Amino acid sequence: MPAPAAQRDQGGRPPRICYFGTYSDQQGYPMNRVLLAGLAAAGAQVIPCHERVFADAADKMAGVGRGGLGRALRLAAAWLRLARKFAALPDYDVLVVGYLGHLDIFLARFLGLFRPRPVVLNALISLHDTVVTDRGLVRPGTLAARTLAWIDRTAFRLADRVLIDTHAHGRFLAARHGIPAHKWLRVPVGADPEGLPDDPPPAPGGDPLTVLYFGTYIALHGVPTILDAARRLADRRDIRFVLVGRGQELDAMRALADGQPNITFDPRWVARAELLGIIAGADLVLGVFGSGGKAGRVVPCKVFDGLAMARPVITADTEAAREFLTDANAVLVPPGDGAALARAIAALADDPVRRAALAAAGHALFRSTFDARRIGADLLAALADGELARTRRRA
Repeated sequence: MPAPAAQRDQGGRPPRICYFGTYSDQQGYPMNRVLLAGLAAAGAQVIPCHERVFADAADKMAGVGRGGLGRALRLAAAWLRLARKFAALPDYDVLVVGYLGHLDIFLARFLGLFRPRPVVLNALISLHDTVVTDRGLVRPGTLAARTLAWIDRTAFRLADRVLIDTHAHGRFLAARHGIPAHKWLRVPVGADPEGLPDDPPPAPGGDPLTVLYFGTYIALHGVPTILDAARRLADRRDIRFVLVGRGQELDAMRALADGQPNITFDPRWVARAELLGIIAGADLVLGVFGSGGKAGRVVPCKVFDGLAMARPVITADTEAAREFLTDANAVLVPPGDGAALARAIAALADDPVRRAALAAAGHALFRSTFDARRIGADLLAALADGELARTRRRA
């Protein structure tokens, strides 16, 4: 958002955004880090009202999905501290409830009774879709599953605007929960700006060519498809696969790989600086290849990290991916198709000119559209919308 317009809207001062909640601001969860940095870079005055109570977003999600008195008490104590902090805040224009904020918005709306300002939920996901459908941590139809669906629906209705990562995801959740279309604002996940170089180093381009997956081994990543592609390329001694990270299906995937010599597992959760070094040492970066419903509605941070580091990206050809990517800046293959993925990797391994062109185009796309400053500016423009500024509470 251009600064002069923002200043006119706010009587000559920068917009003030209260970023509220028990949100995760640690490395590995970029959605809050991107917005906090991006809004500030775009000219907003960001006023944090934050209590870190969970180890990370996964810890909070586990508490929501499976209950737990200890987590509930920790959250209640954090809410009391947040309420005290809120009472001492300076005035602000919009309150953004940080990700994962499906519970925090209940507190934000209560506190907003004393300070009527628009409330925006940085949702990114549906708890029910993630915990029940995607990860299978809770059985469908149980009381816990119905509770998650109620939390989703109520949180989305309490918000004046809901931030979601793709239009495809927003349409799905709007239809499922009956949320008006005007409430959804698309905000790409982006890449954590910490440590990102303006000019990434060139790809190593050596022998063997390194194909990189990094992540948490959840179902939507489609790691079995990656392993299938590796198996099909086992006779290509000039191609190796490196899988970095740990998570839900790591042990099953190691068993599935069955000691294939062209696959290396690095089962660590690495810090941001080391992860960027690992990406810099790769020739190709893999996105997600799951064939489930959610996989077609999201574009995860690993795709944006690959673009940011000027590495050719291969990911599934989905409705969500096509919102951002074209054949000129990424390679898109059918979801769940190991043979197609193997062909795409082999073709790029044999064509260094194509790899370089994809890397350059992807990096240019990231710089123009997906870096934190651009995302922050676009969000700030949406938050300055006159209709939102007149909003107080809508059911």
